[in-house]
Amino acid sequence: MTSSLNQILPYRKRHLWVNLTAGVLWLTWGILQVVFGDPVNWIDYGWFVISAAYLLTFAYYWKYGYLTLSPTTLKINGPFGKTIALNEVTQVRKFAGDYTLHASARKLKINTGLLEAEGRAALDRFLDSWEQLN
Repeated sequence: MTSSLNQILPYRKRHLWVNLTAGVLWLTWGILQVVFGDPVNWIDYGWFVISAAYLLTFAYYWKYGYLTLSPTTLKINGPFGKTIALNEVTQVRKFAGDYTLHASARKLKINTGLLEAEGRAALDRFLDSWEQLN
């Protein structure tokens, strides 16, 4: 999933499938409660809400990935994702496999445990080439 300017690093497959499996299990449980439950209660429909949350999370993570690398910015994708401009970064620290990028007023922590091995390698190459330029 790369374009000429941006490279999207996807989540680990296991992380994605856990959300999908949980969504399907909650959906199955909700259907069983509505179909076979004695009196259908309004709370029984809560299983569908939980299922929808997991399934929507899976779809979002599948489509947008974990991290977007561009020549000028790094962005952690998500509803409350963070972006940091590379020209503002003063220090890059690697500890226990995770990266922390420090800028003047903020920092961005990248959890490499959420990336596939190819994504971790791409991130390592990207940050190594960026550090060599600066």
